[in-house]
Amino acid sequence: MKPRISEPAFNVALGYILGRKHPRWRDYIGIEQTGVLQEGAGLKPDIMIRQPGGLPVVVETEYSPAHTVEDDARARLGKMLEDGGRPIEQSIALRIPNSLSGENQQDLEQSIIAALLEFCVFSGDPKIRSLARARLD
Repeated sequence: MKPRISEPAFNVALGYILGRKHPRWRDYIGIEQTGVLQEGAGLKPDIMIRQPGGLPVVVETEYSPAHTVEDDARARLGKMLEDGGRPIEQSIALRIPNSLSGENQQDLEQSIIAALLEFCVFSGDPKIRSLARARLD
């Protein structure tokens, strides 16, 4: 059986990429952390961006077909941050292409950047969604 990249390992690589894409996010990205939400200290958003003065953003990830990732992202809306009590008003559901699960871990960041990623953005009302596809390059 070939080694497979786990979702948390993918999230770490994606978090590093996101930190380089937005200069003010670099120091405010949390990956797979517990204790960041008031409701349910054990809840663990995949990626949490808590930029001071900006809206908190959660990114939930799951390998395709990702049957529950949109529900997970919607469930984060309205949750309050532990530090400062700000509500999460935006969340992103990201389907990880299965092809990335078999990548060499040392090449994962470059593979993510080159991949076509499908994601869904939720903002405010959890019933409203906006679908998109993009590359991170």
